[in-house]
Formats: sequence, structure tokens, C-alpha cells
Amino acid sequence: MSKHVLTNGRIYTATGKFHEENAAFNRCMVVAGDKITFVGDTDDALVRKAIEDGASVTDLDNRVVVPGIIEAHTHLLLFGTWLMKLDISHCKSLEEIQSSVLEYAKAHPDLPRLLCRGWYQHTTNGRAFATDLDGIDPRPIYIESEDLHSTWCNTAAAKELPIHRLGKEDSPTTVARDVDGNPTGLFAEVAQFHVVWHHQIVSMSQEDKFRALDTVFELYVNSGYTGAIDLAMDEIMWDTLVKYREQKGIPIHVGSHWLVTNGCSRDELLNRVDQVIEMYETWHPSRNPEFCVLGIKLILDGVVDGCTAAVSNPFPGHTSLVPPVWDTEELTLVIQRATDAGMQVAIHAVGDVVITQAIDAIEQAGAGGKRHRMEHIEFPAAEDIRRMGELGIIASIQPGHCDPFAVRTYAQMVGPQLWERAFPYKKFLDGQAVLAIGTDAPSASHLPMPTVYTATTRRSARVPTMTAQTHADQALTLSQAMYAFTAGAAYARHAETWTGSLAAGMRADFVIIDTEWDAEVLLEAKIAQTWSKGKQIFKT
Repeated sequence: MSKHVLTNGRIYTATGKFHEENAAFNRCMVVAGDKITFVGDTDDALVRKAIEDGASVTDLDNRVVVPGIIEAHTHLLLFGTWLMKLDISHCKSLEEIQSSVLEYAKAHPDLPRLLCRGWYQHTTNGRAFATDLDGIDPRPIYIESEDLHSTWCNTAAAKELPIHRLGKEDSPTTVARDVDGNPTGLFAEVAQFHVVWHHQIVSMSQEDKFRALDTVFELYVNSGYTGAIDLAMDEIMWDTLVKYREQKGIPIHVGSHWLVTNGCSRDELLNRVDQVIEMYETWHPSRNPEFCVLGIKLILDGVVDGCTAAVSNPFPGHTSLVPPVWDTEELTLVIQRATDAGMQVAIHAVGDVVITQAIDAIEQAGAGGKRHRMEHIEFPAAEDIRRMGELGIIASIQPGHCDPFAVRTYAQMVGPQLWERAFPYKKFLDGQAVLAIGTDAPSASHLPMPTVYTATTRRSARVPTMTAQTHADQALTLSQAMYAFTAGAAYARHAETWTGSLAAGMRADFVIIDTEWDAEVLLEAKIAQTWSKGKQIFKT
């Protein structure tokens, strides 16, 4: 059994209190095999004994050591495929988008489809017509929005998409159509998840899927991650991960929440949940916590940028409110079914209307205290923050979404009353909700230090020269943010007994970082080493 002594470091030791403002540090840590056996002072007898027994000794030179970072909200295969697409996020007009896609088309004559990403809807004033793309190239063209909730297609792409998969979910909010019922180019929300993503993944070769996962896992390991939770799983993506794991191995632990959509009969809806329950029983966390199914994911609304978030004010240029995607009765039924099976439920709820709806449904289902999660929760009312704490609902947050650059138009879009209560991270803690930090990659950067920087300074990691802050009074301390990105994320997947903190008996998942313990310098922080199960899996 290999033994390692890491000394002369600043080893972050979580206190077990998720709202603790200040960090505690130790100087030394001993690892034997895949477990931590000691954290404390360098001159302890256990340290001397380990060295006498031949343990390797690493002088950390005052570097910071934290638990292996756990990505609480990501989309693994989608992230990998996203990286393969043309980035048009720099484009500021329709003409610039058309020019960029045309250049890409000329440079890649052998591609069967032209896949693009990074479209900001405001750059085209919300315009997304197939006819604006049809003259560029005869091949199918897909332009994915920056928030991932919609795709703008040309006519060739619209014709090849299996729109029939939507069934009753085919509506003006999911597929934009002309007066004759023909798609005009925009596919949003459920159409994005069940039609566009499905078609693109199905159309990929296994070699390309594996290549996408190669890239993603390398990025995560090199960034200090030792675990991830995928929040939009389906059978095709899971099958790809299973085969990848069998053939190549996965370097981090992975848990998954499977996407369940509505818009069908009550019997079919429950059947969809039951199918996930079967997968949960097959890939149960108790049998293989490193690669498992955790529960289901429900999407109650959309996003602010696409004017599809269910907020209590009409968006500019709109006269009506965005309705919740789910009926409360059906939502409660599904939550109860999943809870009875022992599964967790992760609920996408951006707007204040669906935040209240989700909490109501969890309460009505008698599902409090089951570690159900709410994702994004951007505009909660004070009363709902209190109820989340009382019901033990995990606040799953993605600080990249509150980056001042990302939300620069939000105040105008949602109005001053809602904007005033946006992204209330500190209030979640004050209300006794456990925070779990993720990035929602690829809709925001996967990099952990910039993510923590925004969580703790409320300033922009994307455009560091910006002076704006997103509600500075809601900034987390560095200790609170790091806890949420490690122990909090572990708690969010029932893994806190074996990972997420640095203590004797825990799995030796940790990261060595070249940085000061100071939020202001996190953009310059460098990941020096990543360790998983007592083995070094990355070193600069």
C-alpha cells in the first residue's frame, strides 16, 4: 500500500457547518492507499511513523489543499459535443453570424452538418428564422443559444429533425411555426432537449462521442475535479458513458439525474418515471457510488435570455406571463413517485412562479427532508427561501450565471422588483439551506476558480475589467463557497460519508492549488495537482 505525507501546506478543513464564514486549516495530511489517515500537525507521532515506514514526503510549500472539487451540475456528453461546435459568441449582429458560419462552411466542406454555439438572442433582436441561414450553405445548420435552451436552424436542419418525438409537447413555445404550421427555425425548451439534442447525439459516431468525453474528462481532471453530477441524462447518453467506462475508464466519480418531461398522458408520465426507477435500481448508489443513477430531473420553466422563465412580470414586448411547464398536480405526483422509490428529484426553477410551485409540490408530496434539489432558483421570494431551509431542499447554484457580464440585461428584462432579489446566495445560507455549487457547463465556464471568484466577489470572471457587481451583499465567503463546491456537492448526492472533505477515513480526493486564500486573487490561481483515490491524476 502506497503512503504519502503532504506537509507544510494550508489544508482546508471544513468544520461540518455549511454556513461557517471562516476556514480552518491544518499543516499536514497523510494518505495510505485510497484513504486519508491523518490531518493535523506535522510533528504528530502518526506523521513520524508514516515517514519511518517509508512514506513519500511532499513539501507543499504553503500551497492550499482542498477536497476534490465536485461539479454539482453539468452535462458531460453535451459539454463534449459543445466543444466541437463553431463558437459564434463574439458575433454582435445577424450579419456577423452569417459571415462566421459561411467562413466555417467553406473551411469544412466534408462535415455533414454545421453545428454552432454561443448565440446570444439579443444580438439578432430575438430573430431566429431559417430563411436567414438558408443562403449560407445547403447542409443542415444548427446554432445553439448560449443558455443551451434553444437552437436556431435553417430549413435543411428543420426538415431532418424528428419533431414527432414531441407529441403533445409540440406547441408555439417549443417549435416556432408560420400560419401554415411549418417550422420557421426556432426550437426551444422541450424541443431542444428531446428533439435537437437527441438528433445530434444519435447522428454522432461512437468514435466522436468518445472523443467528446475524452476532452471533457481531461478538462475536469486538469481543473481539480474528482466528481461530477450530470443533470440531463437519457438512455443514449448513459449507454455511451457505460461503454466508455468499460473500454477506457472514467477518472472521476459520476452521478446522474435523468430528464423526465411531461406533455403526455398520466399513465405515460408515470411510466417514464418508472423507467428511471428501473435504471436507479440497476445502477444504485449503494452498489456503485462512483457511477450511479441518483434520481430524476424536471424542468419547470426556461431561461431569462429566451424570455421563457416563469416570472411574475411579462417580459419586455410581451403582454402575457410565461406559464409553468408542469401542472402542479402532475408535478406532485411525479415527485411522490420518485421519493417513494428512494430517488432524489432535481428541479430546474428559474422564475419566482415555478420556485413557489416546486416547493409547494415537494411539501404536498410529503417529500421534505429527502435532499431534493432546486436548480438555478434565480428570483426566489423571501418566504420561499425560508421554506427551502425548513424542507431540507438543497439550493443548487451556478455562480457563472450571476456573472455581471452574463446578467447585464436582466434588470431590464425582469423588472426592478424581481431583480432586487436575484441570486440570493447568502440568504439561502441564512435560511439554513445547504448550498451545492456547480457550473452548468457548457452554459457557463467549467473552471472552478473563476466560478468561486464570482460567488465570493460577485464580480465578472468572464470580463474581469468590469466593475459592476451582482448584489454584492449576497457574496459568499471563500470558505462557504469552497464548502458548497466540495462537501455541499457531496451532500447533494448522498456522498458526504466518503468524499467531499479532508479528514481521517475519507477517500483521498484532493486538489493542490497555487494560490493565496483570498478571493481577490482567484483568477490567477493555478491547479498544481489533482488526486483521486490516493493517486495523482494530474500535475502541472
